[in-house]
Amino acid sequence: MQRPRTPQPAPASEPADRLPRTFGYARVSTDDQNLALQLNALRKTGCDEVFEDRISGKTTSRPALDRLLPQLRWGDTLAVWKLDRLGRGVLHLVALMEELRTRGVEFRSITEGMDTRTVMGRAMFQLVAVFAELERGQNTSASSRATSCW
Repeated sequence: MQRPRTPQPAPASEPADRLPRTFGYARVSTDDQNLALQLNALRKTGCDEVFEDRISGKTTSRPALDRLLPQLRWGDTLAVWKLDRLGRGVLHLVALMEELRTRGVEFRSITEGMDTRTVMGRAMFQLVAVFAELERGQNTSASSRATSCW
């Protein structure tokens, strides 16, 4: 599993003491799909800035997300319309969210009602992490059974 890139310190042009901001991230898989629903929901939640990608979720590099992550600072919030818009899979999503947590960046998913600024949101995150660990364990177990058969 490829770990998400760690956002870097604020650029020299940005004041170190800036107020926390809410950043939105929206993604559709093809040019035929419309971002309007996601963008509207993100703006209604008070996003200061929204980054948009039109690229498959299975693609490793997402240009807008790659530009967004380095801008996130302690106290900021990253908001998405739906969890599957952010991560390539459960393991990638959990790794990315853990990276945000260690940097003091909150996370909010509008559709699922997950908001790590709340006790319930943090509990939901822990449940996602538990299921990811189960998935990792099952994959490892299945892999070892397959190799032991040969």
